[in-house]
Amino acid sequence: MKHTYYIIFILTIALTSCSKSDEEIVKINKDINRMNSREVVKNLLMLNDFDYKQLGRIFNCSISTIKRVENKESVLTEKALKDFKSLLISIEIDGKDNFRSKDPFKNNWIYTIYVPFYSYWWLDIKEVLLRCVLWIITLVVIGGVAFFVGYFLGALFGDTVSAILGIVSIIASFYFLGNFIYQCYAPDYLFLTEINPLIEIANY
Repeated sequence: MKHTYYIIFILTIALTSCSKSDEEIVKINKDINRMNSREVVKNLLMLNDFDYKQLGRIFNCSISTIKRVENKESVLTEKALKDFKSLLISIEIDGKDNFRSKDPFKNNWIYTIYVPFYSYWWLDIKEVLLRCVLWIITLVVIGGVAFFVGYFLGALFGDTVSAILGIVSIIASFYFLGNFIYQCYAPDYLFLTEINPLIEIANY
């Protein structure tokens, strides 16, 4: 019984020591709410190791927008500033894992399945088995597509053409899968250069 109380006591101390006190949370909120656009953006960039793409994905804006705000060439709109501050507050209170939970690329099945080494997943046998199964399913689907394309077109053009078309289908399938993953990682809007009126106002 004494051991049980001791364990509960240790866990309570550990949990309370890791969490922020009410005073700390109030101070964080006050400090961040005083920040201007540039200060908020610079703090977020420092906390996410200057990953401009990630911030762009989270706020659905371009890298150019983030850099303009960072360089004082523009300022965030009232709504955007509120959203940026809200993220910074959550990061300061709850930790950097919030970047991943807010990132549409890192917080979906594509990243979990197809992007290796995002964490120490290989140390978890369940994660390893899950990824193996999902990769096998992916390869079976791609192989199935290649087989049927080669089979039906081969019936029209002959076995040699069938083999060639099957190989082309496999290559094309991997290309489209890779392109799909890359588009999730770096969507086209990240590379727009125009002022985004929903996010920023030019600082003339």
